[in-house]
Order: sequence, then C-alpha cells, then structure tokens
Amino acid sequence: MRLSHLHLPGLTPYATANRIQDVFRSRLLAQKAAASRARRSSAAPAAHPDASASPSPSSPSLSSPSLSSPSPSSSSSPPVLLTFTPPPTYTLGRRQHAAPPQLLAQLRAPGPDGGPAASVAAAAPRGGQTTFHGPGQLVGYVVADLRAVGVGVGGWVARLEAALVRTCAVWGVRGHGGGAGVDAARTGVWVRRAGHCGREAEGVGAEEGREEKQGKKEKKAEEAGAEEGSRIWRHGQHVERARGEADALERDDGWRKIAAIGIHLRRHVASHGVALNVSTDLRWFERIVACGMDGRLTTSLRNEGVADVTVDEAAGAFAAQLAARLGLEAEPYTLPRREVEKLGVELHGLEGW
Repeated sequence: MRLSHLHLPGLTPYATANRIQDVFRSRLLAQKAAASRARRSSAAPAAHPDASASPSPSSPSLSSPSLSSPSPSSSSSPPVLLTFTPPPTYTLGRRQHAAPPQLLAQLRAPGPDGGPAASVAAAAPRGGQTTFHGPGQLVGYVVADLRAVGVGVGGWVARLEAALVRTCAVWGVRGHGGGAGVDAARTGVWVRRAGHCGREAEGVGAEEGREEKQGKKEKKAEEAGAEEGSRIWRHGQHVERARGEADALERDDGWRKIAAIGIHLRRHVASHGVALNVSTDLRWFERIVACGMDGRLTTSLRNEGVADVTVDEAAGAFAAQLAARLGLEAEPYTLPRREVEKLGVELHGLEGW
C-alpha cells in the first residue's frame, strides 16, 4: 500500500479543496459499503441450492473476486494526502454551531496592514474551534480507512503529530507533540522559546512511543462514549480575546503552537487533518483564541528562524514523514483536470494542472 500525495500549487480556495476531499472520502465510503454488501452476499445461502450444480459462466461464484474477500481497490484504497494553501480564511470547528456576531465582525475586518479581509467559512466537520488558514500555511487533509491502515483513532492522531514533529526537525526546529507540557489533553505540535524554565517536554522521537500507548487508551475512549460519527480531539470553549491576551501576558511560559490537528471520522474513514505554519503572517491569529486555547500564542517555521523553506517543500517533507510513520511510501498523485471540473467548483489557483 502507498500514500497517494496530491499537492495543489499556489492558492486554492478553501471550498475547492474541501470538495476534492469530499470526492476522495465519498469514494472510499462507497467502496467500503460495496465490499460490505459483497461479503453479506457471499455469506447468504443460494436461492436454489444444488450441490451437484455448477455455476454458470455468467453467474459469479463464491470464489469470484466480487464476492470473496474484497480486493484492495474495492475495500482498501490507499490513504490520500491532499496538501494546499488557501487564501486568508477563518474556519469554525464542529464544536461551534454559530459564531457570535461580535466575533464575525472581528474576523471580517480588513487584513494586516489594511489588506483584503479574510473569508469566514461555514463550520467544518473537524474537531476543534475557530482557526485560521491562509498564505504561508501548509494544510494537509488525509483521507484514510483506519482499519486498512491498522490503527485506531488515538494512534492516528499520534502519527499525525509525529509526522509534523519530524517535518519541523527537517529544518532544525524542535517540535513537541501531545500538548508538550502545555496541556496533555491538547493535540498539535508546539515549540518552546529559549529562556523559559519549567517541565521539559519530550523531544523528537517521543511520539513514536506514544503511538504504542494509544492502543490501550482507544478502547477506554470508545467505552467512554466517543461518537463514531465524528470524534473530537481538541477541546475548550471560546473566550473573549481580551481575556486570552491577558492570560498570555500573565502566564507566558514560552510555548508556541506551530501546527494544529483536527480530524473527522465516519465509519472508520478519517478526513481533514493538519495545518503547519511555515511562513504565515501570525497577526491573523491575534483576532481569535486559536482552537479555543486561551492564553496560548502561535509561531511558524519562519518565526523560529527558518527563512528559506516554502510551503511546497514542507508539503513534500510532511508526505514523506507521514508515509514513514504508516510504513508506506509516498507517491505523487495527479487528479485529472476533467475530474476537478466535474466538481463544479471554481478552478482559480489550479491553472498549473
């Protein structure tokens, strides 16, 4: 099995990327449904059982691929990684059914230095709350059948974290996953500014050890009532920005969030994924309590001293690191332009295809 990597160059409208993700997700869910029907059909007794009768050439036998164990193409399609960068966009997570009018007005104000305002997308079915996506940021959607990959939800999140940590390490930035001492219940990747004291977090490589521990925790999580339709892996409630700013000043312990994780799960098919700040203008985050985490600040690879990395390069590195965490090989994937056109979405930003 391989990890198919589709990278969209330039700026891709948020809606366009989500429609492409929906195509991959719908196809995978349809394949799983077809494989399930095939298994049920193969297990059902024949309408006219006759031990001496032989199946006709036109009738599928029990040994037919369509009725026996499903082929990889019908039930175990390889995971797909879709990477892109949208124009400035604020998105709401599933935990936020509606944003207060005051927040919406704040989000729709002119951009930094009086530039164009960001758009505000409808609530996404991922975990988490309000966050920002835009230029200089790598957004990665991973559509995968977790059963085919062989991991549970906790292990999946741990692998996403580990891939992000390793991606940061490619450019010498030491990232920490799993909350990194900020809050063990938080996902994402963090870096810590020099000169701050306190509990030292686990370094690069610790995430792999956490992956093995997740298996024991997953059963407990499911028993605790995690909903199969959409498991949420980021928590917290929205608070007013003024409080968040005050908290940041009072208890700045040096931790900065460089990457976020938010996933959606349906019938063991994961979607959505990660966002890594490469050279993002961090002023966009000043309007929100990013992901509901009051008092916590954000950073980027550029802000950590890496000036010569592009989003395209970060996309390639993340694809390779995620594939390695899954024991797969990353393979470039090309989505035919005619398939994009079938989506009925604007192709702005995809002219290079």
